Amino acid sequence: MRITKISVKKLFGVFDHEIPLNQDSRITIIHGPNGFGKTILLTMLSGLFNSNYRVFREVPFEEFRVYLDHHEYLTVRRESDNLELSLTNVTGTQTLNPSVSNHGDDDWLQQIKRSINVELIKTQRLQTEVAIEADSVLDDNFADSHSRGLAVEEYSAKAARIVHKAHGESKLSASQFREIDEIIDDLESLVQSEKATGNPSVAEIQEKFEFVRSMLDTVNRRTNSVEETHKRLTTLVQLLNGHFSYKTVFTDAKSGLVILGQDGNLIPVSKLSSGEQHQLVLFSKLLFDVPKKSVVLIDEPELSLHVTWQHEFLADLKRIIELRDFDVLVATHSPHIVHDKLDWMIDLHNPEADFSDAVVEYA
Repeated sequence: MRITKISVKKLFGVFDHEIPLNQDSRITIIHGPNGFGKTILLTMLSGLFNSNYRVFREVPFEEFRVYLDHHEYLTVRRESDNLELSLTNVTGTQTLNPSVSNHGDDDWLQQIKRSINVELIKTQRLQTEVAIEADSVLDDNFADSHSRGLAVEEYSAKAARIVHKAHGESKLSASQFREIDEIIDDLESLVQSEKATGNPSVAEIQEKFEFVRSMLDTVNRRTNSVEETHKRLTTLVQLLNGHFSYKTVFTDAKSGLVILGQDGNLIPVSKLSSGEQHQLVLFSKLLFDVPKKSVVLIDEPELSLHVTWQHEFLADLKRIIELRDFDVLVATHSPHIVHDKLDWMIDLHNPEADFSDAVVEYA
């Protein structure tokens, strides 16, 4: 099941937006000035599919609708402080009121949400979920840099766990190899013995063969998992090395992500520039945190990125999508993110606009 379009009526009492999602490129860009509701649209979509209805009670709007394939759509309507959520398909319409429901989502809504995973990557992506307590001794700049350090260090540690696990699962243990060898020897002895007596013990031989087959299936699953992990790690390292200047990134089972300067000295991830940290955290989230078949919402990917990196962002994103198989909805006001992909863009100011280079530069 996939989302094909989202729409909203009278957002902030003013805007009617309709955003069809690109099914082929799998990347849709919401572009427009500040204040037109880009971030709110992402928050509403995430809130709907993650049962967080707070945004629908706090933001003025009349109707928010999510169109799905198979001719279905979800609708949230607001009248005063009351919300009405409904699913409409060929069989009719089912409705609930999340404002008064205290027993959770109904079965039909839970089924929809199990079919579509929505992940919101916020502008504060450099911060971890760990709250940083305010301290009068610390100024805002120190607190901000400290929170960024926590985020990148967390992902470096996660990379270490991933590399270590992949290394440990990439081979059978010595005891497993010995067990397989012993079973194969037993099978050979059984075959020779039963050939001599002319009365083969089919059941016993079959049981041992099935056991060996199950162990080999386990090895194959582990191998496939390791290969998938290796592809993701390789992609992460290649993307970072393609952007980081005068630095080399590689992975290590003990340290996770290791970054060396031109002089060969180790550079802590917390000492990377803000733009480099944004790249590391965003790419890591997309490659390792987001399940396949998800819908990923990225708010303002241009934060702290040089213009050259902004031009390359969609190509980087496309590479990750081809590996991880998900759809992406990007909210931005940077023409450099859009770059030459005007056919992927929906302009919130005028969705029917003819986007010339001059229009994009003006936006």
